[in-house]
Amino acid sequence: MIEPSKPSESDAPPNNKAAAAGLIILLVILAGVAYVKVAPLRQSVDSNAPWFKEKVGHYLVHTEEPAPTVPVLPTLTLEGFAAQPALWPKTVSLKNHVEFLAVVHNETVGTVRVSPGTEVHLVKISNGKLGLEYQGGGAWVIPQMTDLVERVQPVATLKL
Repeated sequence: MIEPSKPSESDAPPNNKAAAAGLIILLVILAGVAYVKVAPLRQSVDSNAPWFKEKVGHYLVHTEEPAPTVPVLPTLTLEGFAAQPALWPKTVSLKNHVEFLAVVHNETVGTVRVSPGTEVHLVKISNGKLGLEYQGGGAWVIPQMTDLVERVQPVATLKL
């Protein structure tokens, strides 16, 4: 007599839960690929379901941040710069020795020779020269005798 064979595991019906889970995962992957690759679909999803872009879409599509714009500094002549006192530095540093009037109690008593590297106040710009003040006394110098161009550089390009 032939005995009926026992069913093997390979004869068992497929696990419906595992098949359904696999199918859902496959559909999610395909939907993600379509979202990434098909721009009109992505735009439609983003406009109709903005929550999707916020919660999921930004992980799928890397959008380039716009490159920061580098401000173009205005190029000014000394005359143009002179007309904009708001751009002037309060002080400049001397590059050469400069003779300033020596003033004591509002009275001129002679001159004083001021060394390179000394900070002096920029008071006026006129006729291509800088009006400087040091300890109450003044002097007029050409801009090249100071570090004016270097100090203005973050705000504008100064063409002398």
